[in-house]
Amino acid sequence: MGLFNNKLKKEVQELKEVVNEQKREIMFLVDDILTIKSSSKSYIGNNYQSYDEAVKEIDKKYRGKADWGVLLTGNIIDVRSAFILGQGVNILNTKKKGDGKREEQWVKEFMRVNGLTAGGLQELAKEAEIEGRFLGWLIWDDEIEWENEKGEKEKGMVKLRYVSWLSKGYKVITDNKDYMKYLEVRWNINGENVVLKENEFVYRGFGGRISKPNEPAPKIWKCLTQIENLDKALRDFREINNLFASPTPHIEVESEDAARRLNERIKKINWRVKKLLVHTGKFKYETPDMSGLVGLEKEVIMLAKFISGTTGVPVHFLGLPDLMSNRATADNLMELVWASTVKEREIWEGALNEVVEKAMMLYNEKKKRTPLVKSNVYIDIQNITEAQWKHLKDVILPLFVAGGVSKEFLWEQIPGLDVQIEKQREEEMDMKIIEEFKRNTVNKEKFKGD
Repeated sequence: MGLFNNKLKKEVQELKEVVNEQKREIMFLVDDILTIKSSSKSYIGNNYQSYDEAVKEIDKKYRGKADWGVLLTGNIIDVRSAFILGQGVNILNTKKKGDGKREEQWVKEFMRVNGLTAGGLQELAKEAEIEGRFLGWLIWDDEIEWENEKGEKEKGMVKLRYVSWLSKGYKVITDNKDYMKYLEVRWNINGENVVLKENEFVYRGFGGRISKPNEPAPKIWKCLTQIENLDKALRDFREINNLFASPTPHIEVESEDAARRLNERIKKINWRVKKLLVHTGKFKYETPDMSGLVGLEKEVIMLAKFISGTTGVPVHFLGLPDLMSNRATADNLMELVWASTVKEREIWEGALNEVVEKAMMLYNEKKKRTPLVKSNVYIDIQNITEAQWKHLKDVILPLFVAGGVSKEFLWEQIPGLDVQIEKQREEEMDMKIIEEFKRNTVNKEKFKGD
């Protein structure tokens, strides 16, 4: 009976050990699953998933305050802003026979006193590239002096001031029934509550959803992580070169004793690289295998291509001109940057025309004179590519010469050319020719009479 009990106890113990082992295996499996879930969550392709942290990081990178990505971020933002508004704007008179000269001169002075030249506009485009939004605050100033269409000095002009979201943390309030109608802009800093009414500001968002004006998305946001990775790959290049690119001289001898004796002799003569060395044994330079750099180079090029595709900035602007195989490739890449910024130019064109319209309304309210009419002028942003110039030269111009299109149509295709002004100049030229012809005719009749 005792033997039976002992055997039973032994079997029970063995079963317990099997069960405990299975429990341990299950626990290890659970730990592995949790580890996989945790690692997949921490290993992500986008390190910046909120607007707040993305814009702060873009700002730090642009100002050179970030750990990684400073070089490319500044380069991309400056290139894009140059293509968007770097050429400035055209102030077009939409009326015939000079009826809009007063408004045209006023807009020119408004742009001048507010520094909205090509460089000033490019600065605004840069700010919008960083924050993905533009808020312009219209403020009346009695002291600003400007020149009217008669060449007379006047006082009192509207100021336009850019408001940074990073500085103010403002919020745009929209109409409950129309998310495209911006009613107010509000911010509160150090207890100071500021509210801008609809006629005091102009707001535009770049990127993001059209129905969410307070959640824009700067173009560069989508590839911030890739920009950092490229910068880190370049740093890996530097580290590897710093550690291993310099070859180490060595002398191969037959025995340990010979190596010791040779080492003592070298110390005595104080040998340095570039000095002549006579010795027994084989003198060589030892360098490590550098094949790993090939993978790093491919990573840099691949990341540059993805960053270029996301931002529209050609790879040769990112410092890789050797990736352009020929002139046609370079031309296609320039078409890329033009196409990737066309939406921003359209948004800016609408914003600047709204700025002028609201500035005129404020001026009319303060001065109480004959009102300026916004419809008499238009702010035009034009940017023509080499392909468009070629189309104009090879297609439009021959059609005009052959009588297939009108002169007005040809003029409309030329950027920066005001069709109405050209028509007026042509009419004035025709009148001068007619007057000259009449004068010559009268002189000829008078000469015959004499």
